Amino acid sequence: MIEGVLSAYSIGDYVTANCTSGKSNPPAVLDWKINGVKAERWVWEYNKGADETDSQGLHTKTVGLRFQIQNEHFAMNVGGLPPRVEIRCTSTVGSATRYKDVFPTLARALTSNKLAQERFRNSAAGLFVTSSLKFIFVLIASIHTVYSS
Repeated sequence: MIEGVLSAYSIGDYVTANCTSGKSNPPAVLDWKINGVKAERWVWEYNKGADETDSQGLHTKTVGLRFQIQNEHFAMNVGGLPPRVEIRCTSTVGSATRYKDVFPTLARALTSNKLAQERFRNSAAGLFVTSSLKFIFVLIASIHTVYSS
């Protein structure tokens, strides 16, 4: 079971999730994947005390995941659906494997053109061009004022 994942995220948001296995003996081995790629161990969160054993000797295991959403996470776009990221938790006990997927979407879906414009505006070149255009506009307005008088 995956808990804590929102339905939509913006670039820069943090995804914080927990994956909890069902009861088993031996204990389950849990694994995270983001867009089909095994999550690096540094984004895993281990919660002390989250692994439990009941009176019948059955184990429940919980592993957390925390990572910051980047543009690259929303590369998946299937059949005209909004951009989304696939987060999968896999639970393996012996030779039996079960998994659960969640698919949060981009909170404000941008077209490729709009995304390129946003990246340009936030880049140094975008700031330079914007500043240069403002300067030229002020210069033209000043010249127009001088010659109109």
